[in-house]
Amino acid sequence: MISIKSEIVENAILKYKSEIEIQRLDAYNNLGQLRKKRLSREEIAYVDKIIKEFETCNILTGKPSYLDKVKKRIGIVPIDSRLNTSEERNKRRTEFKELVLISLGYKKLRTSFYPKFFKEIGVKTCVYCNSQLAVSIDIEEHLKTKTIIRSKAKFQVDHYIAKDAYPFLSISLFNLYPACASCNIAKSKISIKKFELYSESKTILPSKYRFHFESGCVADYLTTLDVEKIKVLFIDPDKPDRMKSVKGSFQDTFDIEGIYDTQKDIAEEIIIKAQMYNDSFKQKLINDFPKLFPNKTFIDRILLGNYTEEINIHKRPLAKYMQDLSKELGF
Repeated sequence: MISIKSEIVENAILKYKSEIEIQRLDAYNNLGQLRKKRLSREEIAYVDKIIKEFETCNILTGKPSYLDKVKKRIGIVPIDSRLNTSEERNKRRTEFKELVLISLGYKKLRTSFYPKFFKEIGVKTCVYCNSQLAVSIDIEEHLKTKTIIRSKAKFQVDHYIAKDAYPFLSISLFNLYPACASCNIAKSKISIKKFELYSESKTILPSKYRFHFESGCVADYLTTLDVEKIKVLFIDPDKPDRMKSVKGSFQDTFDIEGIYDTQKDIAEEIIIKAQMYNDSFKQKLINDFPKLFPNKTFIDRILLGNYTEEINIHKRPLAKYMQDLSKELGF
């Protein structure tokens, strides 16, 4: 729900520079072999365009603005003009797309490289819903001669530019978004409006999405202590009219309100904490326990039970939800 600085990805790219170069060389050689297969004239021309891009590492490490240019240069998967029916053409298009993906080694990288790469970036939640973990875990493998540790992804990789239409961008690092299975399936080939995970700007703008208590519901809860009185709305600027469906909006793609309607108990806890803890209480903690609470930001994180700075919402599930509601209550 918020962008991260592209320099974070660039630092991870620098760390794995040699491995990424191997990926490029493997893809370049495999595409050369693909060109020798029985392809149509259009398919050969398409592969030639891709091979040209893989002559450098730019297609793997290029930022979003660069990938947009590559997307326009190469275009979508071509149609084989030799085939007569639309059914035959669609079948061949799918087969050819898979050949390109295999040549680039996408499936292998999904399990061998991306887990440790995204672990280095530090994204730990689904970048769409922020309600599910998207982490890489270390697994020990005990061999006869030694024990090795490898990373395993507990997330799926979504492609901002769909790999179905643009398979040559399937292993471009700035095109990969770690997402939970539910959001990845829900999104499928839908293009999300105006959301880009990686920002090329030096300054990260505040998230344009927001959680908000429905007017009067906090007072209703405090007078009745009935958790069902709590109603949290999701403000999606791409869907200004809540009653009208907008394809590509966060709400209509991922059903954000439906997900967070199951978390009323957390909203309830935030309401109660806002009643209990004030600035005087926080200052007393700093005075009484200076080693435990070095600053107000750390106290806020402990009391809230989550990160309180918007830039850190990718570090823990529900961070965005909890931040927005606590700020609205002045907590």
